[in-house]
Amino acid sequence: MEKDDSDMFKKKLSLASVDECLRKEPTCASAADIIGQFQLFALQNVKAPVAHENTKLTKPMTAPADLVRILKANLLRKCATKVTALQAKKSVLAERDVAVEIVGVGVYTTSTLAIMRKWHRARKIIAEVERALKWIDSVDVTLGTGSFATSQDPDLIDKLKSLPILSPSPEGFDLVARGCLGHSTMRSLMKKMFRQNHAVVIVDPTYIQIGRRGEVSVNMDTIREIFFGMSDEKVLIPINVSRIHWGCIMIDLTKNDVLLYDSMCSSYLTKVRVVAEMLVAIIPDARVKRYRIRRVDGDLGIQFDSYNCGIYALESFEIFVREERTGHFLRVTRYNDF
Repeated sequence: MEKDDSDMFKKKLSLASVDECLRKEPTCASAADIIGQFQLFALQNVKAPVAHENTKLTKPMTAPADLVRILKANLLRKCATKVTALQAKKSVLAERDVAVEIVGVGVYTTSTLAIMRKWHRARKIIAEVERALKWIDSVDVTLGTGSFATSQDPDLIDKLKSLPILSPSPEGFDLVARGCLGHSTMRSLMKKMFRQNHAVVIVDPTYIQIGRRGEVSVNMDTIREIFFGMSDEKVLIPINVSRIHWGCIMIDLTKNDVLLYDSMCSSYLTKVRVVAEMLVAIIPDARVKRYRIRRVDGDLGIQFDSYNCGIYALESFEIFVREERTGHFLRVTRYNDF
């Protein structure tokens, strides 16, 4: 460890270098080399951090220029908690007037700790960009899927490398080359896609659970409240089965249609139908209208991995909502056919 630290000083790299690098709207291209050279403190059995007022310190503070290692993220969170707790005890105490001691390691100003937090954020995004670049290289866009066939943007690699890594936009890298999309990701994407369309109602995917053994749990009370007062909307219901696969329920109140979609045409859809039957019973006008539960296929083709199932689900929702505008369609199949 001492040799690594000595090498960093020989290269004239320190936490001050990180601060300088991250002040200039850093990108993956400009910051990856510097950020990647820093390592974490290898600390074992560390005592809880202690927050002090700067004016009462009896130990010297370690300057960024004297640091070549970064505290772990969980330890930085503990430091932030200690700072907040100390401020709560004082009527007026600015964050800049507080320092945190890591016993046996050093004393750091809150600005020094802030640089470390920015390093963690930058390192995470750089890793996501690099993973995205590898993923893009592995995708064969010549394998067309009908009308959804596409081509690769020749400038895509340069665009990714030039994205500001500390801006909000790189959060989208969390979606790249993942396994099955999570509930929060699905919810966030659907809100972004349809929030401007007031004729669309989105049901949070966490309200419906289908377990690995096929057990079904539906938050009927909450969904009943969502359905209350609906008359001519389109309802989009993403359903995650066993945490590994997404299916869809799409309800068109004007056409009395309840459409089910599964990108694999698998037996998962039988469980999705169970949920659909439960939900149809609480549609406000279900007593006076007959709703048809049917399966749909489309122009999307068949998924080939667990990542794609969430994307296929989102595409099917988009086609369902914007059918006339996109020119695509969902082919209806009788439920008895599967």
